[in-house]
Amino acid sequence: MTCLFTFALSGLLREDYFLFGPKPFTILNPRMRCDMSHRSSRKAPVFLAAVAALSLSLLGCDDSHNDFDHDIPPGKGTIFVDNNSPNGVEVFIDGVDQGKVGNGNADPFDLDPGTHRVVLNQHSSDRAWNDFVDVLVGKKTILDVTNDPNDYNALDVYVYFKN
Repeated sequence: MTCLFTFALSGLLREDYFLFGPKPFTILNPRMRCDMSHRSSRKAPVFLAAVAALSLSLLGCDDSHNDFDHDIPPGKGTIFVDNNSPNGVEVFIDGVDQGKVGNGNADPFDLDPGTHRVVLNQHSSDRAWNDFVDVLVGKKTILDVTNDPNDYNALDVYVYFKN
């Protein structure tokens, strides 16, 4: 019984106890002596899995560009180009070059209400998208841009409105 208590206490005092749980022990004789030097060979995969899970969860935490915090001027509407593709996209609205939106960025473009021709051209590739987009007074029109997985020459753009 003393051995079990010593094992549990020493496991709690170990720095890596909380990551891997108590260390295995071996009963060497009927007097219940403990061999605490034994380490599990499954420690590395468990540790790597924990690091991978933590890394993946942290990658998804940067959602700051999806807040779309922007004051829309009175009598106007806004198109947000939310670029989630791996490359930057060049933005053209009604034939006028509006500049480039970098990957992972969401840039606003304030416009008069109505229908506007929007062309997105992915920098350093042949991917492009064009369509007519409605701009509503006091609303944000979001263009969520990703690469089309089925067509190398196209961008996949999901359009929706936000207050």
